[in-house]
Parts: sequence; C-alpha cells; structure tokens
Amino acid sequence: MAWIAAGTAAVGLASSIYGGIKSSKDNQQAENQVDQYGKDTEAFYNKRINQDFLQTNAAKGLVEQMKERYRKQAKEIESKAATTGSTPEAEIAAKTTANDEFNNSLNSVAQQGTYYQLQNEQNYQNSLADLFNKKLQINRMKNQNASNLMGIGSQLMGTAGDIGSMDKEK
Repeated sequence: MAWIAAGTAAVGLASSIYGGIKSSKDNQQAENQVDQYGKDTEAFYNKRINQDFLQTNAAKGLVEQMKERYRKQAKEIESKAATTGSTPEAEIAAKTTANDEFNNSLNSVAQQGTYYQLQNEQNYQNSLADLFNKKLQINRMKNQNASNLMGIGSQLMGTAGDIGSMDKEK
C-alpha cells in the first residue's frame, strides 16, 4: 500500500511541477507582450508629441487652402478697385480685412495644434493606465498560480499521509 501512496504523490508532484513550469512560461510570455506594448506606446507617443502639428498633412492642407483663398481674395480686391475706381484707402482697408481673416484662420489652425497635442497626451495617459492594469493582472495570475501550487502540494502531503496511515492500520 505504501507504494500506492508514493506513486500517487509522485504523479501529483510531477503534474504540479509541469503545471508550474507551464504557468511560468505563459506568465513570462504575457509579460514580454505587455513590455513590448509599453515600448510601442512610448515610441508612438514620442513620435506624436514631438511632431509639429503644422507639419502634418492635415495642417499643411488647411494652410494651403487658406493661402489660396487669400490670394483669390487679394486679386478680387485689386480687380474690383481697378474696375470701380475705388480709392487706394478703400483697397488697403479691404486687404486689411482679408489679412485679419487669414490671421484668424491661422490662429484657429494653431489652436487645433494645441488640441492635437492635448489629445495625444490623453491617449498616452490612457495607454499607461492600460499598461499598469495589464501588469497588475499578470501579477495576480502569478500569485494565484503560486497559491494553487501550494494547495496541490498540501493535498499531496495529506493524501500520502492518509494512505500511509491506512497501511499502518492493516
């Protein structure tokens, strides 16, 4: 009967060791993936936060449209002044208004750049919080696995003891 207790304990111990090793490898793989996610997030953030919004395709397109609209407006002002015979002061006043509109539009684009930076910062903070939660989850899994292994070991010792005592009673 003692050989049954020893065999049961050995099988249980072997399966616990295998489970522990498998769990450890899975946890390490999860940690590596989370670490890579963190590196990718950091690289993306550094690229975005250091990028001048006015150098993005969206901003360049807006500014180009504004310049084109300003050029057309200036030509229309000059053409209208020549056709209607308006005074140079009236032409200057119209061009000043066009300049003010252009500057206001450019200021709006600059404000969008500020929003762009703030949005990138918020996305980065959200990614860091997600990363922290993932690491916390991995640590909880490790603790649960260790607890499970200790419980299995305790059960094995109890089973071996029960079988051993049954052998002594005979």
